[in-house]
Amino acid sequence: MIPAEITLLLAIKLHGQQMRWGDSEPYVCHPIRVANAVYMMTKDVRLYQAALLHDAVEDTDLTLEDLLYKYNCPPAVGRIVDALTKRDCESREDYLTRLKAYDDRGISLIKMLDSFDNAMQTKSAIDYLKDNGRNPKNVRDKYIATAKELFELHDYGPTVTFHINNIFEY
Repeated sequence: MIPAEITLLLAIKLHGQQMRWGDSEPYVCHPIRVANAVYMMTKDVRLYQAALLHDAVEDTDLTLEDLLYKYNCPPAVGRIVDALTKRDCESREDYLTRLKAYDDRGISLIKMLDSFDNAMQTKSAIDYLKDNGRNPKNVRDKYIATAKELFELHDYGPTVTFHINNIFEY
């Protein structure tokens, strides 16, 4: 099984030259922020690894089979990555319904923190959204609504709840 440090290097390798919001930052910064927040709140290495890889199957050439067999990813991490991967023909509503059906706090927490990170828009993100015909406020509101919906599913315990409530207030 790959250690957490190697998972970080794998995420960097997989996302390689991808850029976020046009060309404002390396894409890999996003899963790193999500993973760091997950680990800060839970101290769970398995969730940290899954958060690092949460977009890898969806946004790179990596397959779940490669993740499990070529890179020797722990099956529990692979299961979470698979759950978080939006399918090509899946609507947002169907995706969220599927996520909720897992009834898994870890999966919900990673998606919640992913949604928060997506909602935190820099000036370049706002410009990118506007240039692509999208309303930044509507995009932000959609991500916050997703986070709230997932937050209401579980009791995350006092530490995670404290942090999440502070993010909502922000």
